[in-house]
Amino acid sequence: DAGYCRHGRTIAITQPRRVAATTVAARVAFEMGTKLGGLVGYSVRFDDKTSRETGVKFLTDGMLVRELMMDPDLNRYGVVV
Repeated sequence: DAGYCRHGRTIAITQPRRVAATTVAARVAFEMGTKLGGLVGYSVRFDDKTSRETGVKFLTDGMLVRELMMDPDLNRYGVVV
């Protein structure tokens, strides 16, 4: 993570479709040897598999727009891909 998750910040990775966000998150969690919803999670419409310890979050473009409405500076994130 190169320090991007320090101070409680998360890495946000956007995906165009919910299927992409969920399957890529599952694959990354598997590759990292962690449980989905722990260090690696996802957020799509009507489904959120994240926790306080989530450091890498996959989300759809629409969910990112929704988070922008709540926090225009995206202070929760260290980096957005």
